[in-house]
Amino acid sequence: MQSQWDVVVLQKVLFLTQQLNMVSCAIAGAIAGALGVYDNAAWGGLVVLPVTSIATYFLCTVIGVAIYVALCAIFKKDYVEKEEVVEDIDISFE
Repeated sequence: MQSQWDVVVLQKVLFLTQQLNMVSCAIAGAIAGALGVYDNAAWGGLVVLPVTSIATYFLCTVIGVAIYVALCAIFKKDYVEKEEVVEDIDISFE
């Protein structure tokens, strides 16, 4: 069972990754527009490669992933679980 602290940390991490994802996608989209990437299909993904400008499509995808990884490395915080310290109890029978 997760403690309240774990749930709060998980919510903060998910919120941060969503924000970083939006920023990196916006930057990659702007670069794609500047490079003139076109897509003749009405949907996206790797399945549309035959009807896209393949080289610039991959280039902008790689740039977007690199920006996302860099932002995660910059803003990442190390969340360490709290460990319960159990002290040894000396029991002696006299």
